[in-house]
Amino acid sequence: MLTIAVVGLGWWGRTIVDLAGRSDRLRLVRVADVSPQAAQFAAQRQLAFSPKFEDVLADPQVQGVVLCTPHTQHTDQIVAAARAGKHVFCEKPLSMTRVDVLRAVAAVTEAGVALAVGHEKRFEPPIVELMRLLQSGALGTPLQVEANFSQDKFLSLASDNWRLSGTEAPAGPMTATGIHLLDLSIGVFGPAANVLTRVAQLGSGLTNGDTLAALVTFRGGGHALISAILATPFAGRSPCTDPRAGPRCATRPIPRRPRAGP
Repeated sequence: MLTIAVVGLGWWGRTIVDLAGRSDRLRLVRVADVSPQAAQFAAQRQLAFSPKFEDVLADPQVQGVVLCTPHTQHTDQIVAAARAGKHVFCEKPLSMTRVDVLRAVAAVTEAGVALAVGHEKRFEPPIVELMRLLQSGALGTPLQVEANFSQDKFLSLASDNWRLSGTEAPAGPMTATGIHLLDLSIGVFGPAANVLTRVAQLGSGLTNGDTLAALVTFRGGGHALISAILATPFAGRSPCTDPRAGPRCATRPIPRRPRAGP
C-alpha cells in the first residue's frame, strides 16, 4: 500500500481525497492547501493538514504526492517532489510548455521515482475496448478522430478562480476537458505533426475563452477534429459501472441538465 498526500484542495482535490480514502491500494496520510478554509475540510476527514507544500515533502510517511494545484505550479512541484524521493501523480495538464515538461520528466528520471498524469479517460471501459480493437486491426486503418465535449460547470465559478485565468488556462476549454480528447487522439495516431487551434469568447463571460476548435495532423497520418465548449449545457456519455448490465450499457447517454433561465 502506498502512503500519499493530496496537495490542493479545490473542488477536484477534494474529490480525489474522498476517492483515495476508499482505495485498498492507497493510504492518505496528509493534505495541503494554501487556503486556511481547507483546514476545516481536513479536520472533518481526520487528516493531517499543512498550508505548506514543503511540509508534505518533509513528512517521512508520505511516499507519493497527488498534485491538484494550479497548472503553472506543476513543474516546480514535480521537481521538488522528485528530489525529495516522492512519487508523483499530477493532474492534467502536466505543464504549460514543452520545456517545463522535459524538466519535470528529467527530474523524476534522475530521482528514479514514478510520474503519472491524470488522463483517466484512457482507462474507461469503452476506451480500453476501442484501443484493443484498433491495436488488433479489427477496425482497419484509423483515418480521423472527431471528438467534442460540452459542459457549463465553469459558469458558476467565481471570476477570480484560477481555472478562469488567462495565465493558468490560456485556452480555457483545452485545459479543462479538451486535453482529454487530445490525449485520446494521440493514443490513436501517435505523435502530432501540426496543430491549428482557435479559441474565442462567444457565449459567456469566461475571458480565457469558452469555444475552442482544433485541427491536429499526425506524423503517421490521420487527423483529429476537436471541439471543446464551456458555454453550453453538459452532454456526454459515461461507462456503466455494473458489469451485469452487459456491454451496451457503456454507451448509455447521460441525461442533460436543465439550463437555468429562459
